[in-house]
Amino acid sequence: MSALETGLGTAPATPRESLAGREVVVGFDGGEPSRAAVRWAAREAARLGSALTIVYAANVPAMTAWAPGTPDVLEGLGDVSRRVAAEGAALAREVAPGVTVHSQGLIGGAAGELIGRSGEAGLVVVGRRRRSALASAALGSVSFAVILHARCPVVVVHEGNEGPVGPTTGPVVVGVDGSRSAQAALDLAAQMASARGAAVSVVAAWSVATSEPWTEALGPAASQAARDDARRTAEQVASAAEERVRSTRPGVDVTVHVVRGRADTVLAEASRSAGLVVVGSRGHGGFAGMMLGSVGHSVLRRASSPVAVVRWGAW
Repeated sequence: MSALETGLGTAPATPRESLAGREVVVGFDGGEPSRAAVRWAAREAARLGSALTIVYAANVPAMTAWAPGTPDVLEGLGDVSRRVAAEGAALAREVAPGVTVHSQGLIGGAAGELIGRSGEAGLVVVGRRRRSALASAALGSVSFAVILHARCPVVVVHEGNEGPVGPTTGPVVVGVDGSRSAQAALDLAAQMASARGAAVSVVAAWSVATSEPWTEALGPAASQAARDDARRTAEQVASAAEERVRSTRPGVDVTVHVVRGRADTVLAEASRSAGLVVVGSRGHGGFAGMMLGSVGHSVLRRASSPVAVVRWGAW
Protein backbone atom coordinates (compact mmCIF):
# COMPACT_ATOMS: atom_id res chain seq x y z
CA MET A 1 0.00 0.00 0.00
CA SER A 2 1.51 3.32 -1.01
CA ALA A 3 1.19 6.61 0.86
CA LEU A 4 -1.30 7.76 -1.74
CA GLU A 5 -3.60 4.92 -0.75
CA THR A 6 -3.53 5.76 2.93
CA GLY A 7 -5.88 7.98 4.84
CA LEU A 8 -2.97 10.31 5.58
CA GLY A 9 -1.99 10.56 1.96
CA THR A 10 -5.44 11.37 0.57
CA ALA A 11 -6.81 13.57 3.37
CA PRO A 12 -7.04 17.31 2.77
CA ALA A 13 -4.55 19.32 4.81
CA THR A 14 -7.29 20.86 6.94
CA PRO A 15 -7.10 20.53 10.73
CA ARG A 16 -10.09 19.34 12.69
CA GLU A 17 -12.11 21.64 14.89
CA SER A 18 -9.85 23.45 17.32
CA LEU A 19 -9.76 22.34 20.93
CA ALA A 20 -8.89 25.87 22.04
CA GLY A 21 -11.61 27.35 24.21
CA ARG A 22 -13.65 24.15 24.35
CA GLU A 23 -14.48 22.79 27.78
CA VAL A 24 -12.24 20.18 29.38
CA VAL A 25 -14.22 17.70 31.49
CA VAL A 26 -12.58 15.50 34.11
CA GLY A 27 -13.98 12.78 36.32
CA PHE A 28 -13.14 13.01 40.04
CA ASP A 29 -13.91 10.73 42.96
CA GLY A 30 -11.37 11.81 45.56
CA GLY A 31 -8.93 8.96 44.88
CA GLU A 32 -5.32 9.51 43.82
CA PRO A 33 -5.87 8.47 40.17
CA SER A 34 -8.61 11.08 39.83
CA ARG A 35 -6.41 13.66 41.55
CA ALA A 36 -3.72 12.99 38.97
CA ALA A 37 -6.34 13.40 36.24
CA VAL A 38 -7.50 16.73 37.70
CA ARG A 39 -3.95 18.06 37.92
CA TRP A 40 -3.27 17.08 34.32
CA ALA A 41 -6.61 18.45 33.09
CA ALA A 42 -6.14 21.77 34.92
CA ARG A 43 -2.76 22.36 33.30
CA GLU A 44 -4.11 21.37 29.89
CA ALA A 45 -7.14 23.66 30.24
CA ALA A 46 -4.75 26.52 31.00
CA ARG A 47 -2.75 25.78 27.85
CA LEU A 48 -5.89 25.59 25.71
CA GLY A 49 -7.55 28.64 27.24
CA SER A 50 -10.49 26.43 28.19
CA ALA A 51 -12.82 26.20 31.14
CA LEU A 52 -12.60 23.07 33.27
CA THR A 53 -15.53 21.12 34.70
CA ILE A 54 -15.04 18.64 37.53
CA VAL A 55 -17.66 15.88 37.59
CA TYR A 56 -18.40 13.52 40.44
CA ALA A 57 -21.33 11.12 40.19
CA ALA A 58 -22.54 9.12 43.19
CA ASN A 59 -23.45 5.79 41.68
CA VAL A 60 -25.67 3.85 44.11
CA PRO A 61 -27.31 1.13 42.02
CA ALA A 62 -28.90 -0.50 45.04
CA MET A 63 -30.37 2.74 46.36
CA THR A 64 -33.91 2.06 45.26
CA ALA A 65 -33.89 -1.31 47.01
CA TRP A 66 -33.23 0.09 50.46
CA ALA A 67 -34.56 3.63 50.19
CA PRO A 68 -36.95 3.94 47.27
CA GLY A 69 -37.42 7.60 46.51
CA THR A 70 -36.63 8.78 50.05
CA PRO A 71 -36.17 12.56 49.70
CA ASP A 72 -33.74 12.99 52.60
CA VAL A 73 -31.52 10.17 51.30
CA LEU A 74 -31.42 11.72 47.83
CA GLU A 75 -30.69 15.12 49.31
CA GLY A 76 -27.85 13.65 51.38
CA LEU A 77 -26.35 11.95 48.34
CA GLY A 78 -26.60 15.19 46.42
CA ASP A 79 -24.80 17.07 49.19
CA VAL A 80 -22.00 14.49 49.24
CA SER A 81 -21.65 14.61 45.45
CA ARG A 82 -21.42 18.38 45.40
CA ARG A 83 -18.88 18.36 48.22
CA VAL A 84 -16.62 15.84 46.46
CA ALA A 85 -16.85 17.74 43.17
CA ALA A 86 -16.00 20.98 44.99
CA GLU A 87 -12.93 19.28 46.47
CA GLY A 88 -11.76 18.44 42.96
CA ALA A 89 -12.42 22.01 41.83
CA ALA A 90 -10.33 23.37 44.71
CA LEU A 91 -7.44 21.11 43.65
CA ALA A 92 -7.73 22.33 40.05
CA ARG A 93 -7.63 25.98 41.16
CA GLU A 94 -4.45 25.31 43.13
CA VAL A 95 -2.78 23.84 40.06
CA ALA A 96 -4.05 26.41 37.55
CA PRO A 97 -5.27 29.57 39.32
CA GLY A 98 -6.18 31.36 36.11
CA VAL A 99 -8.53 28.67 34.79
CA THR A 100 -12.30 29.00 35.13
CA VAL A 101 -13.34 25.91 37.08
CA HIS A 102 -16.85 24.54 37.53
CA SER A 103 -17.89 21.60 39.66
CA GLN A 104 -20.87 19.32 39.22
CA GLY A 105 -21.96 16.75 41.78
CA LEU A 106 -24.54 14.31 40.48
CA ILE A 107 -26.35 11.11 41.36
CA GLY A 108 -25.82 8.51 38.66
CA GLY A 109 -23.18 6.54 36.81
CA ALA A 110 -19.84 8.28 36.30
CA ALA A 111 -19.28 6.88 32.82
CA GLY A 112 -22.72 7.91 31.62
CA GLU A 113 -22.35 11.43 32.96
CA LEU A 114 -18.93 11.91 31.36
CA ILE A 115 -20.13 10.49 28.05
CA GLY A 116 -23.15 12.77 28.19
CA ARG A 117 -20.95 15.84 28.52
CA SER A 118 -18.51 14.73 25.83
CA GLY A 119 -20.65 16.03 22.97
CA GLU A 120 -19.87 19.62 23.88
CA ALA A 121 -16.39 19.09 25.34
CA GLY A 122 -13.01 19.34 23.70
CA LEU A 123 -11.49 16.68 25.94
CA VAL A 124 -12.67 14.24 28.58
CA VAL A 125 -10.05 13.19 31.11
CA VAL A 126 -10.19 10.13 33.36
CA GLY A 127 -7.80 8.70 35.91
CA ARG A 128 -6.70 5.12 36.19
CA ARG A 129 -4.99 3.29 39.02
CA ARG A 130 -1.61 1.69 38.50
CA ARG A 131 -2.04 -2.08 38.75
CA SER A 132 -0.02 -5.24 38.61
CA ALA A 133 0.79 -6.64 35.17
CA LEU A 134 -2.00 -9.19 35.53
CA ALA A 135 -4.59 -6.73 36.77
CA SER A 136 -3.65 -4.28 34.02
CA ALA A 137 -4.98 -6.69 31.40
CA ALA A 138 -8.32 -4.93 31.74
CA LEU A 139 -9.02 -1.21 31.86
CA GLY A 140 -11.22 0.20 34.58
CA SER A 141 -14.92 0.02 33.76
CA VAL A 142 -15.40 3.80 33.75
CA SER A 143 -12.36 4.65 31.62
CA PHE A 144 -13.12 1.82 29.21
CA ALA A 145 -16.76 2.85 28.75
CA VAL A 146 -15.85 6.50 28.27
CA ILE A 147 -13.18 5.69 25.66
CA LEU A 148 -15.61 3.54 23.70
CA HIS A 149 -18.54 5.96 23.67
CA ALA A 150 -17.30 9.53 24.17
CA ARG A 151 -17.91 11.96 21.34
CA CYS A 152 -14.56 13.69 21.77
CA PRO A 153 -10.98 12.61 22.45
CA VAL A 154 -10.38 10.95 25.84
CA VAL A 155 -7.19 11.22 27.88
CA VAL A 156 -6.32 8.51 30.41
CA VAL A 157 -3.96 9.57 33.18
CA HIS A 158 -2.42 6.82 35.27
CA GLU A 159 -1.82 7.43 38.92
CA GLY A 160 1.60 9.07 39.22
CA ASN A 161 2.22 9.72 35.52
CA GLU A 162 0.49 13.02 34.84
CA GLY A 163 3.75 14.38 33.48
CA PRO A 164 6.12 17.26 34.24
CA VAL A 165 4.70 20.30 36.03
CA GLY A 166 7.09 22.82 34.51
CA PRO A 167 7.22 24.30 31.00
CA THR A 168 9.11 21.31 29.56
CA THR A 169 6.48 18.71 28.77
CA GLY A 170 8.30 16.37 26.40
CA PRO A 171 7.14 15.70 22.84
CA VAL A 172 3.65 14.63 21.89
CA VAL A 173 4.15 11.16 20.43
CA VAL A 174 1.65 9.89 17.89
CA GLY A 175 1.47 6.51 16.20
CA VAL A 176 0.57 6.50 12.50
CA ASP A 177 -0.23 3.64 10.16
CA GLY A 178 -2.07 5.32 7.30
CA SER A 179 -5.54 4.65 8.70
CA ARG A 180 -8.26 7.26 9.17
CA SER A 181 -8.10 6.82 12.93
CA ALA A 182 -4.36 7.57 12.82
CA GLN A 183 -5.13 10.71 10.85
CA ALA A 184 -7.47 11.86 13.62
CA ALA A 185 -4.79 11.04 16.19
CA LEU A 186 -2.22 13.03 14.22
CA ASP A 187 -4.46 16.09 14.09
CA LEU A 188 -5.05 15.92 17.84
CA ALA A 189 -1.32 15.48 18.53
CA ALA A 190 -0.52 18.56 16.43
CA GLN A 191 -3.08 20.65 18.30
CA MET A 192 -1.91 19.49 21.71
CA ALA A 193 1.74 20.08 20.79
CA SER A 194 0.94 23.56 19.53
CA ALA A 195 -0.82 24.45 22.80
CA ARG A 196 2.12 23.08 24.82
CA GLY A 197 4.89 24.58 22.73
CA ALA A 198 6.13 21.03 22.25
CA ALA A 199 7.26 19.00 19.26
CA VAL A 200 5.28 16.25 17.56
CA SER A 201 7.08 12.93 17.36
CA VAL A 202 5.58 10.88 14.54
CA VAL A 203 6.15 7.16 15.03
CA ALA A 204 5.56 4.59 12.29
CA ALA A 205 6.28 1.02 13.35
CA TRP A 206 6.72 -1.78 10.86
CA SER A 207 7.20 -5.53 11.04
CA VAL A 208 6.80 -8.63 8.91
CA ALA A 209 5.71 -12.14 9.76
CA THR A 210 8.79 -14.11 10.73
CA SER A 211 7.49 -16.86 12.98
CA GLU A 212 4.87 -18.41 10.74
CA PRO A 213 5.84 -21.76 9.18
CA TRP A 214 4.96 -20.60 5.70
CA THR A 215 7.63 -17.87 5.78
CA GLU A 216 10.36 -20.53 5.57
CA ALA A 217 9.24 -21.36 2.03
CA LEU A 218 9.85 -17.79 0.84
CA GLY A 219 13.61 -17.98 0.96
CA PRO A 220 16.03 -15.22 2.01
CA ALA A 221 15.46 -12.99 -1.01
CA ALA A 222 11.67 -12.97 -0.69
CA SER A 223 11.90 -12.40 3.06
CA GLN A 224 14.18 -9.43 2.51
CA ALA A 225 11.82 -8.06 -0.11
CA ALA A 226 8.93 -8.30 2.36
CA ARG A 227 10.94 -6.40 4.97
CA ASP A 228 11.93 -3.75 2.45
CA ASP A 229 8.32 -3.29 1.38
CA ALA A 230 7.07 -3.01 4.97
CA ARG A 231 9.74 -0.47 5.84
CA ARG A 232 9.11 1.52 2.66
CA THR A 233 5.38 1.70 3.35
CA ALA A 234 6.04 2.90 6.91
CA GLU A 235 8.40 5.56 5.58
CA GLN A 236 5.75 6.77 3.13
CA VAL A 237 3.11 6.92 5.86
CA ALA A 238 5.45 8.80 8.19
CA SER A 239 6.41 11.25 5.44
CA ALA A 240 2.75 11.96 4.67
CA ALA A 241 2.10 12.52 8.38
CA GLU A 242 5.02 14.92 8.66
CA GLU A 243 3.76 16.86 5.66
CA ARG A 244 0.28 17.10 7.16
CA VAL A 245 1.54 18.50 10.45
CA ARG A 246 3.80 21.02 8.72
CA SER A 247 0.95 22.22 6.51
CA THR A 248 -1.70 22.47 9.23
CA ARG A 249 0.52 23.56 12.15
CA PRO A 250 3.52 25.30 10.56
CA GLY A 251 4.85 26.51 13.91
CA VAL A 252 5.15 23.02 15.38
CA ASP A 253 8.41 21.11 15.19
CA VAL A 254 8.08 17.58 13.81
CA THR A 255 10.37 14.60 14.14
CA VAL A 256 9.83 11.29 12.35
CA HIS A 257 10.77 7.86 13.60
CA VAL A 258 10.34 4.74 11.47
CA VAL A 259 11.00 1.81 13.78
CA ARG A 260 10.92 -1.92 13.28
CA GLY A 261 8.78 -3.63 15.88
CA ARG A 262 5.27 -4.04 17.20
CA ALA A 263 3.43 -0.73 17.26
CA ASP A 264 2.32 -1.06 20.88
CA THR A 265 5.83 -1.90 22.08
CA VAL A 266 7.40 0.93 20.10
CA LEU A 267 4.88 3.48 21.41
CA ALA A 268 5.17 2.24 24.98
CA GLU A 269 8.93 2.70 24.77
CA ALA A 270 8.52 6.18 23.26
CA SER A 271 6.17 7.13 26.11
CA ARG A 272 9.10 7.08 28.56
CA SER A 273 10.24 10.49 27.38
CA ALA A 274 6.87 11.80 26.10
CA GLY A 275 4.56 14.38 27.57
CA LEU A 276 1.64 12.62 25.91
CA VAL A 277 1.04 9.67 23.59
CA VAL A 278 -1.83 9.86 21.12
CA VAL A 279 -3.37 6.80 19.47
CA GLY A 280 -6.27 6.34 17.10
CA SER A 281 -8.93 3.75 17.76
CA ARG A 282 -10.64 1.83 14.99
CA GLY A 283 -11.43 -1.31 16.96
CA HIS A 284 -14.75 -3.11 17.00
CA GLY A 285 -16.19 -6.38 18.10
CA GLY A 286 -17.07 -8.13 21.31
CA PHE A 287 -13.81 -8.27 23.24
CA ALA A 288 -12.05 -5.43 25.02
CA GLY A 289 -8.99 -5.36 22.81
CA MET A 290 -11.07 -5.64 19.64
CA MET A 291 -13.52 -2.91 20.66
CA LEU A 292 -10.76 -0.46 21.47
CA GLY A 293 -8.18 -1.81 19.05
CA SER A 294 -5.36 -4.07 20.16
CA VAL A 295 -2.65 -1.41 19.81
CA GLY A 296 -4.60 1.24 21.70
CA HIS A 297 -5.56 -1.19 24.44
CA SER A 298 -1.96 -2.30 24.91
CA VAL A 299 -0.54 1.24 24.90
CA LEU A 300 -3.06 2.33 27.53
CA ARG A 301 -1.91 -0.48 29.78
CA ARG A 302 1.83 -0.02 29.24
CA ALA A 303 2.49 3.68 28.64
CA SER A 304 4.58 5.73 31.05
CA SER A 305 2.82 8.96 30.06
CA PRO A 306 -0.82 10.03 29.75
CA VAL A 307 -2.50 8.57 26.66
CA ALA A 308 -5.07 10.29 24.45
CA VAL A 309 -7.40 8.07 22.45
CA VAL A 310 -9.20 9.38 19.39
CA ARG A 311 -11.96 7.34 17.81
CA TRP A 312 -12.51 7.99 14.10
CA GLY A 313 -15.80 9.81 13.71
CA ALA A 314 -15.92 10.95 17.35
CA TRP A 315 -14.01 14.19 16.60
